[in-house]
Amino acid sequence: MSDLNQLTEDPGNPRPVTFVDPDFEPSSASVSTTNAAADVGFHEQLVASVESTRFHPDNPPPEEPWAFKLAGVEVAHCGNIITIAAAVKSGKSSVISAMMASMMSSIGQDYLGFEGNNPDGKAVLHYDTEQSRGDHYHMMMRALRRADLQAPPSWFRSYSLTLLDPAERRAAISAMARKAAANRGLHSLFIDGVADLVFDVNDLKEACSLVTELHQLATETGCVIVTALHHNPGGEKTRGHLGSQIERKSESVLVLRKEGETVSISCQPARRQEVSGDKAPCFAWNSQAAMHLLTQSKAATADDRKRIELGTLADEVFGDQSHLKWVALKNAIMAARDCSQNTASTRINEMKKLGVIKQSIMGNYEKGQP
Repeated sequence: MSDLNQLTEDPGNPRPVTFVDPDFEPSSASVSTTNAAADVGFHEQLVASVESTRFHPDNPPPEEPWAFKLAGVEVAHCGNIITIAAAVKSGKSSVISAMMASMMSSIGQDYLGFEGNNPDGKAVLHYDTEQSRGDHYHMMMRALRRADLQAPPSWFRSYSLTLLDPAERRAAISAMARKAAANRGLHSLFIDGVADLVFDVNDLKEACSLVTELHQLATETGCVIVTALHHNPGGEKTRGHLGSQIERKSESVLVLRKEGETVSISCQPARRQEVSGDKAPCFAWNSQAAMHLLTQSKAATADDRKRIELGTLADEVFGDQSHLKWVALKNAIMAARDCSQNTASTRINEMKKLGVIKQSIMGNYEKGQP
């Protein structure tokens, strides 16, 4: 019997030990058979995975509760990506810190129009890829002051990744997110500087790979991934192929626009509900508070201007009269502004909405408080 085929026993272990010829090479036929079996197993698993997502009225997917609201509108739901798009030095880091602070405290603080929802205390991870360690520290201290806290909740973690290269940043974020999801659940993941997770924002393959990876991570862990990305200089197109891909996959795109010292936050486009420019919360740097604080929204400012305009019109058409019937009011507006009946009716409705006029119990109209 050949030594190569002989079965021997280890005195301490009665199990048979087989000696294999080190020069033995499997035939191409056996390798093909093994590969074919592996392919069959892989495809069976793939099909089973896809089948688990098949629509059926009695098999709804897990709920996707809202995670963040802006101006009362739900702009971020679990399992999705949202993107903050802004020009350089437009306050995107302040927006991120306000979003994070909105989950830390129930006290009615100034969160730049945001409301956070993390009732189960799931993990929140924040990664800064752009600022120095010192700037990162001061940003987080402002977030705590905004929430009126001395220290962050136990479920919150913030890290600086400036010492890592793009590949290392991606690996660290992925590993830490999955670990957090397995331990206590993951609510949200903030990446302040998503462009720093790739070597070239204009590399289509690299951009698609990153966005696919983030989308899968959000779906797998059921968290919201909040990314921040700059506009190209002089425009509102986010940077490179990365910007195009991540906006396409985002549930909402929060756009920051700076006019003078004031920055507005709108939500356009969005898969669910938008926050249009005229309703966008506005904020500006407050030196006394040493942070950005809300000012008036564009809607409030526009309403004030409209209220003044309509108040002037009301003074003209009412004159010394304390009240007018609807027909008389309409005719007076048509005469004062040389407009059609439809336009006059629209003006009456606008006056009512803004409190310039009000309707009495008898159905007559009288001036309100412009």
